[in-house]
Amino acid sequence: MSATLAGGRRRLRHRICRRWLVLPGACLGLGSSWIRSQSCLSGVSGPLPRAKSVKSALVIMPPVEVWDGIQSVRQTNDKSFYRWMPHINLLYPFYEDVGDLFEEAAREMEIALEGIQPFNLSLAHLSYFEHGKRSCTVWLDPAVDKEAGASLAALQSDLVGAFPDCTDLSSDEARGITRFVPHLSLGGWRGVKDAEQAIDTLKRSWRPVEFEVGSVCLLSRKSFDDPFQLRWEVPLGRDRRQQLATSKLRNLKYAAAPPQRADAELEEVKDLWKLSPVQRPASAQFRSLAMKGQSWGLFGQ
Repeated sequence: MSATLAGGRRRLRHRICRRWLVLPGACLGLGSSWIRSQSCLSGVSGPLPRAKSVKSALVIMPPVEVWDGIQSVRQTNDKSFYRWMPHINLLYPFYEDVGDLFEEAAREMEIALEGIQPFNLSLAHLSYFEHGKRSCTVWLDPAVDKEAGASLAALQSDLVGAFPDCTDLSSDEARGITRFVPHLSLGGWRGVKDAEQAIDTLKRSWRPVEFEVGSVCLLSRKSFDDPFQLRWEVPLGRDRRQQLATSKLRNLKYAAAPPQRADAELEEVKDLWKLSPVQRPASAQFRSLAMKGQSWGLFGQ
């Protein structure tokens, strides 16, 4: 066999091997780092890398039964209403939900949160962040009560201890963040004047939302416009863990319907893709919500 022919066959085999490595990874949506670790050239398989993503978060989620007051404000003011359920971020972004990483994270959280006992929160105080001259976020402050504030700080600190590269909400020099500020966002307003007026208006009718924090929730979404799913729930404290066994796989998807003024329009719109982009991913849930007489909730897959 000539050297030229032998060399051509080796190059052909090399090209085939490269195609086999790339195509399966692309079909499965796997990252290039994973493909490299699993390649036939290395012969060594390793764990999936932990990469942070804005499609994942660790949060405190109020019980659905107390959502109504919060959602009635968010429904017309929060651009994230169709994607995020009411929540208080603890770590965000968090690790991407691939393979068994969320299950592994839940097990690590069980150990990290053994010393944090369940505690009560009251969402009664309103405040705002100023992002610029024409941008403010109005939010509920759960840390006004000193005891609750201390519990929230300890909870978030223990989670950072377990996941030390997830400090975006407590230490980020680029964004001027030097400490954790727990908050539940209600929506965006155009500047300080509008935000202060909104707070004054809300104060007249706002009823404090009170609930027990007994767990931390792991959330994820498939794409940036998809509603978040409650994937895992990790109970607080050793006593609570013994009572509820261990962390629980939930797989409950958040869904929210448009304001009532849009409900009639929905009956006339046969093509739900005419809805705004942020409504589209949740549109499949709108009909089921209406049939159940609900405006928002968590639903099984």
